[in-house]
Amino acid sequence: MKFKALVLVTLVFSTQLIAQEKVVAKNIDKQIIEDWLTTSKVPAMALATIEEGKIKTIQVQGKISETQKAKLSTLFDVASLTKTITTLVALKLVENKSWNLDEPLYHY
Repeated sequence: MKFKALVLVTLVFSTQLIAQEKVVAKNIDKQIIEDWLTTSKVPAMALATIEEGKIKTIQVQGKISETQKAKLSTLFDVASLTKTITTLVALKLVENKSWNLDEPLYHY
């Protein structure tokens, strides 16, 4: 379950990763990701490790067409996933006492 959540987060931020410092992931087993892509019928994905607000590693796997592999510059359609991520970030801000849900948004 944690892996699927990480994939969800990664897909949302994948278009922003292109502008960040390019780092290649070395510690993630590519076969595990390939197996997950096949089992889940997901054609391609970008996986990033973020620590202390900075991208530590980036890995892109899968194919965007029959003949073309996904690259670091591949843009992923995130559709409505941003709602989930926005909720997650908002609740994290509340948990860290950086935001009060009862306070009007115009204060921010």
